[in-house]
Formats: sequence, structure tokens, C-alpha cells
Amino acid sequence: MDPLAGLVLCGGDSSRMGEDKCFLRYHRHPQWEHLVRLLEPLCSSVMVSCQVRQLSRLSEALPSLPHPPLLAADLPELAGHGPMSGLLTAAHRLPGHSFLLVGCDYPLLTAEVLQRLIGARRKENDAVCFSRGAEAVDEPLVTIYEATALPAIRESFRNGEYSLRKTLQQLRTVRLEIPSGDPLLSVDTPEEFHQAMARMKSAS
Repeated sequence: MDPLAGLVLCGGDSSRMGEDKCFLRYHRHPQWEHLVRLLEPLCSSVMVSCQVRQLSRLSEALPSLPHPPLLAADLPELAGHGPMSGLLTAAHRLPGHSFLLVGCDYPLLTAEVLQRLIGARRKENDAVCFSRGAEAVDEPLVTIYEATALPAIRESFRNGEYSLRKTLQQLRTVRLEIPSGDPLLSVDTPEEFHQAMARMKSAS
């Protein structure tokens, strides 16, 4: 199978949070750095997808990391379309790779949860994701996108369709049940941040 690169998405606007979500601290390190450290033992390399305005602040922390990730601002011709822009920029920078994509909104993720995705990879499939609820709503921001999925994702982009969730429906996708305890809890507001911190404190 194609080598698996980790991809941390940091480029969101964080408008509902009121501050940049990738720099929030749920753990010892800022969230983006925590995810890099989580992915590094699981992947052949790690890339951080970001906006140009974030580059200098992210770069300041690189010397403290044992295996500094590649920082990648969206290519101009791809920018402005959310996670799909980040994924396609990563694919341009690392051709021939598959990607374990992780959004910075998920403070409860663990290596064990990500390992479940990796363990479900098969040569005949294009993606592995978790699905939520009776309607099986895919979680596109904690997902493996195989290199074989990228032509379809590029085609969606060219057609003006920028939703990775919709694109997953067109791929040969393996869907896994979300583990107990909902480690894919997404935190997008200050209220949710405090709730997540309280939950983590009570579980420790």
C-alpha cells in the first residue's frame, strides 16, 4: 500500500471559538503539536496544513519537536475551500502518499482510535472513516484518504464541490463505528471547550 502521511488541519477560521483552535491547550502541548506527536509514530511523515498567517507562529515551535513536521499553506490555486484545499495541497507536496487527515477540533483523539483506522486499510478501498448515528453520517476530518481517492477528490474540486463528506459517499469507503466514549467529540465554541476540559479532568 502507499505510504501513509499524517495531515493535521489547522487552517480553519475558528470564528465560533473566537481564537485559533489549533493553539488551544487541552494537553501538555498546543493542540496542533499534540496531534503531530500523536501521528508521528503511526505515519511515515507528518504535515501541518495551515494558513499563511499561521506560519510564523507554528514555525516557532518546530525546534522543540523531535521530528518537525512539514508546514504547508494552501497553494493559491487551491486555497479558500476548507479541508479539501488542505488535502489537495498536501497531495501536491507529497505525491504518491495516502493521508491520515485529522482536524484540530478533536481533543479526545487517542493513538488507539487512529490505529483503528489504520488497521482497516485495504488495497481495494479508497478511504476509511468513522460514521455517526443511525443515519451513518461520515466524519470526514478523522479519515484516511488513500492515494487512489485523490483523482475523485480533484474532480470534485474542479466541479465546484468542496465537501469531503459528500466525496466520501462516492468513494470505496470503509465505515467504522465510533468507539465508546465518543473520542470524536468536536469542539468549536468556548462553551464546548470548557465542557471538554471538564470531561477530561473527570476522566483522569
